[in-house]
Amino acid sequence: MLKQQQSSTTTVAQSNVEPVDSQDLPQVWQRLLDALRQKGPSLPALLSGAKLVGIDAGQVTVSYPKDQEPVVRILERNGKKDTIRDVLSGLLSQNVGLKFEFEQSADWPLKRPVQSEPRAAVRREVAPPPPTPEPSIRITDELRQQLASDELIRAVIDTLGAEIVKVE
Repeated sequence: MLKQQQSSTTTVAQSNVEPVDSQDLPQVWQRLLDALRQKGPSLPALLSGAKLVGIDAGQVTVSYPKDQEPVVRILERNGKKDTIRDVLSGLLSQNVGLKFEFEQSADWPLKRPVQSEPRAAVRREVAPPPPTPEPSIRITDELRQQLASDELIRAVIDTLGAEIVKVE
């Protein structure tokens, strides 16, 4: 079984894809994305934030911005990296390794929302509530007696212990 595995890793993956020039990185990258689209939409989507930065001595290097570390962790699981490597091997007509690296540079497109300038504090003044108007009618003892003579007001005064304080 070990011999079979070793012999399968030394042979180039057979593909009906025409080999590309390994020096033309944009063409290699585009052909890789096209070939992966035929396998499904997930792998090209995961590679959308990356750049092919080099092919050297059988090693393909793909670079991501530093904030894309979770995407690389996804690619390294469940054979996704192996699938990408196999497609690259077919495109380049040679066995290649695949390495992901992270780069922190200013030429990466911004993935985070652009922060606008800080907003100036808005000061809103609220007018104080209007003063409570003084009763327009002055309550005298005579007025209290006159109001208490009303049957309903008398019931409220006696039952609830109310007191007349304002007349509107």
